[in-house]
Amino acid sequence: MLQNTWSNEEKTIMKKREMDEDTYGLLEVFSHLFPLTIKNIGKYDYVYNFSEGLAIVEVNGKYGFINKTGEEVIPCKFDAVGDFSEGLARVEVNGKYGFINKTGEEVIPCKYDYVYKFSEGLAIVQLNGKWGFIDKEGKEVIPCKYDCISYFSEGLAMVEKDGKCGFINKTEEEVIPCKYDYRHDYVYKFSEGLAIVQLNGKWGFIDKEGKEVIPCKYDYVYNFSEGLARVKVNGKWGFINKTGEEIIPCKYDSVGGFSEGLAKVRLNGKWGFIDKTGKEVIPCQYDDVDNFSKGLAIVQLNGKWGFIDKTGEEVIPCKYNNVGGFSEGLAIVQLNGKWGLVDTTGKEVIPCKFDSLSFSMQEGKMVIIGKDGKSQYLLTLPENLAQIAEETSEPEETRENEQTKELKAMYTKLRDEISSPEKNLPNDEKKEKILRNH
Repeated sequence: MLQNTWSNEEKTIMKKREMDEDTYGLLEVFSHLFPLTIKNIGKYDYVYNFSEGLAIVEVNGKYGFINKTGEEVIPCKFDAVGDFSEGLARVEVNGKYGFINKTGEEVIPCKYDYVYKFSEGLAIVQLNGKWGFIDKEGKEVIPCKYDCISYFSEGLAMVEKDGKCGFINKTEEEVIPCKYDYRHDYVYKFSEGLAIVQLNGKWGFIDKEGKEVIPCKYDYVYNFSEGLARVKVNGKWGFINKTGEEIIPCKYDSVGGFSEGLAKVRLNGKWGFIDKTGKEVIPCQYDDVDNFSKGLAIVQLNGKWGFIDKTGEEVIPCKYNNVGGFSEGLAIVQLNGKWGLVDTTGKEVIPCKFDSLSFSMQEGKMVIIGKDGKSQYLLTLPENLAQIAEETSEPEETRENEQTKELKAMYTKLRDEISSPEKNLPNDEKKEKILRNH
C-alpha cells in the first residue's frame, strides 16, 4: 500500500541529512496531497532511471540495483552494468562481460570481451575480437566469427566480413551476400521492408530478397519512416517514396524523418515542419526543434525551450533552459538550473526545485528520482498525477465526487502557493504557511 505520510524513521533520516528546507517543505506538502512514499537514497553517488522495475545505482565506482522502494536488491559490486532488458542485465567484472538476473545471479558467465543487451531473445557478444549471438541460456546460436554485427530487424541482421556487409537470418543463412560497402558509423537494418546499402560510395535500398529496388545513387540516405525516406543530393535534402520517386524536392539544408505526419526541415538556418505533400505547415522560424510525439514537438526560440502543437500554437511557452519529451503525460523541464515536471497544458505538477530529476512508470506507479544537491530521494506517486493536475481546470460539473474535488482544490492551492509572492518568505515560515490548512 502507498503511504500518505512519511514514517518517523524517514523523517528522522531526512532531518539528519539537513535537507534544504524549501525542498523539504515542498515534499512534505506532496505527502499530504497525494498517496506518496519517499525514501532517502542519499548514500549513492548517482541513481539512474528505472528499467523493468530496477534502477542502477553507483557508489565508490561500483554498480548495483535498487527496487522502486529504494531497497538495494543487487549489491554495488560490479565494475559496470546495463539496464535490465528481457529480464537480464549485462555486467562487467575484471574487464569481462556477462549477464545477471534480477536476483543478482550470474546466469551467463563474465567471459566475453563485450556484450549488448538482449533483444528478441538474443544478445550480441564479442569473443576474441569477433561477434556473434547468444540466447538467454548462454548458448552461442550464431558463432562469434563476424567482424561486425547488428541486431535483428524484421527477421534479418547485418553482418560484416572483410570490409563488406550483407544480411543473415536467425539460422545463420546468408540471405543477402556480403558485397556492400561497410561503414562503422552507420546502423544497417531493415525498416518498412527495405534496408539501406552503400555501393561504390553511393547509397540506395534493397528488399529482403537482396534486390536493389532504389539504385545506389544518393550521397546519403536514412531509413523509411511513414512511407518516405530522407535523401541527400548535392548537399540538399528531400524525400522519396518506396518506388524512388522524389516526392519532396531536395532543397532543404537538413531534414528529420516523418513522425505523426510531419517532418522537421531546416532552411536558411531556421527550423519548421512540412507535411507529406511538402507543404510548410509550420514556418521555418525556430532555432531548433524535435520530432512530433503525441501531438507535441519540442522547439527552441531565442535560446529557450517550449512545446508547440501541430497548428504551430505554443502550448507550453518557450521559457525553459532545457526540456525532455513527454512520457505518461509528463515532461521534465529545467528553469533557472532546477528541474521539475509539467503536464501537456504546461502546468508544473512538480515545481522546478530539483538539481536533477528523472521519472518512469513501474508496476502502475510513478517513480521519481530527485536530487537537491545534498541528498537523493525516491518518490512514488499515483499514476494519474498528470490527470489530477489537468482536471483542476475542468468545469465543476465534470468532477466525479467530493473526495476528488477536495484533492483537486488542494493541488490548485499548492500550485498557487508555490507561485505566489509569499514564496520569498523565510523557509520555516513558508513551510508553516503552506501546511497550515492541510
